[in-house]
Amino acid sequence: MAYLTLIARGLPGSGKSTFFNKLSELSRRSVFICSADKYRYTEEGEYVFKVEDNKRCHQWCLMDFLARLHSPSILVIDNTNVNFLDFYHYYAVSEAYERETFVVNFECTVEESIARNVHGVPESTIRRMSAKLQTPLPDFVKVLKGEEETLRKFVESS
Repeated sequence: MAYLTLIARGLPGSGKSTFFNKLSELSRRSVFICSADKYRYTEEGEYVFKVEDNKRCHQWCLMDFLARLHSPSILVIDNTNVNFLDFYHYYAVSEAYERETFVVNFECTVEESIARNVHGVPESTIRRMSAKLQTPLPDFVKVLKGEEETLRKFVESS
């Protein structure tokens, strides 16, 4: 069974976390979810987004990922990753460790993202992110759709 890395790519509210939490519940393999959002919660469990914390939160997310590269767990990067450069380091390192690596695209409209957005991301930011998502990825990147059929395939193969 190949070691597997899944890199989420999508707007806030597009279903990334829901998809991977469901994968974690249904898979026979352990699933480790690396997320910058994990570091945005207070001790009381309140989510607090501060732009000035972005770099630190993403550094900690990367350290989580690097610490688990040798693990047979399915590794998930659950960030928006709208630009190729947002996730290239995860993709390249995962491939270097001979893990099967996929980008999982989650599609939703800007309006759906705004309506579902639970983290208070400003509408202007969502619109900018959406424009960046339209940029094609390099041909070597393996891409799957974040949908029920993809989830079923991962669960069946675990």
